[in-house]
Amino acid sequence: MLAPLGDHYDDGFGAMGLSFSLAARTLIEARKDNRNIFLEHLPSNFLLRHAIELYLKSGIIILHRRLNIPFGDQPHTAQPAVRVGGAWKAIQKVHSVGDLYAHWKDLIQTNRKLLESICKFESAKWDVPRELDEAIAIIDETDSRSTYYRYPDLRDEKADLEKSNFKEVPVSELFSSGQGQQQPAVLFAIKNDEGDFTRAFALDDNTEQRATSALLAADKEMDEFHAMMRLELTDTW
Repeated sequence: MLAPLGDHYDDGFGAMGLSFSLAARTLIEARKDNRNIFLEHLPSNFLLRHAIELYLKSGIIILHRRLNIPFGDQPHTAQPAVRVGGAWKAIQKVHSVGDLYAHWKDLIQTNRKLLESICKFESAKWDVPRELDEAIAIIDETDSRSTYYRYPDLRDEKADLEKSNFKEVPVSELFSSGQGQQQPAVLFAIKNDEGDFTRAFALDDNTEQRATSALLAADKEMDEFHAMMRLELTDTW
């Protein structure tokens, strides 16, 4: 793992995936006791999502090369490619974790017996957990093009509202004195020139929780699969 990336069995995809994963977890750990006021979840979620993409690409390359599986009509020694639908695309042009995962999982399931026969350790497990299916589906639904966590989306205002921590709330409700009404702990409001509140926004601690949970779960599973593949199929190289 310390060798130059070009010397790695998978051309360095897995090592880079690990680096993004570690960076994401460092950010998450650093702010675990703080609320996400300024969209802090976006960079860590991007790092997790990119780590998963890199782990999947690493696994695809390792499986094709170790098992001598051609990339379509090209030999396993050719530039790596991914089957998307009925076509083969260069691996660097595929960013959907859904497409990558479908190809990665098919390689494992189709060659399950062969993989088990060449493993050195009984602890190697090639079962793809259903939870990983579910997590990948959520991730691809949220960010199929690897842009959701990187840029505002001028074409999809709804998506940007969903990933924003502060959600607009009616001024009348926010400042009402109704009994039993729970007030948000963090909010900001806008006044007009007459001093009247015109808009109000409250911090929503549930923002992106579903996607973040899926990213963390998938990153953990893919990190473990990556370690197993390096150990069993590449002699850790």
